[in-house]
Amino acid sequence: RRDILGALRGAVSDQIIEFKRKQFSLVGTAKCPITGAVLTPHNCHVDHKQPNTFLSLVTRWIAAEAIQLGDIRISDSVDNQFVSVMADPAQNDSWRLFHRRNAVLRIISPKANLSMSKGARP
Repeated sequence: RRDILGALRGAVSDQIIEFKRKQFSLVGTAKCPITGAVLTPHNCHVDHKQPNTFLSLVTRWIAAEAIQLGDIRISDSVDNQFVSVMADPAQNDSWRLFHRRNAVLRIISPKANLSMSKGARP
C-alpha cells in the first residue's frame, strides 16, 4: 500500500512542483490559509484541499478505472531508487490526467500540513 501510494504521488510530483512554481511566480510570498504564516517557496508544502484529499482522489480514480489498489503495478526497486514508480504507462497516464483534472491544490505551512489534524483543516 505504502509503495503504491508513493508511486501515485511520484507520478504527479511534476504537477505539484509546477503548481508551487506558478504560485510563487505571481507573488514572492504566500499566506498559509490555516496558520496565517508567511510562506516562501522554501518554507511551504503543497496540500490537496478537502474534500479532494490525495487519498480521496486515489479512491475515486480506482473506482473510475474499476480496479483495486493492488492492481496498480509498480516497478521492481533498483539500486539507488528511493521511490516506487508506476510500471504500467496506461495507468500512469490515466492517473496523471485524473489528478490534473480533479486536484485542488494549495500552498500551506509545513506545520499545518504535518502537525494539524487533516480532518480539522478547512
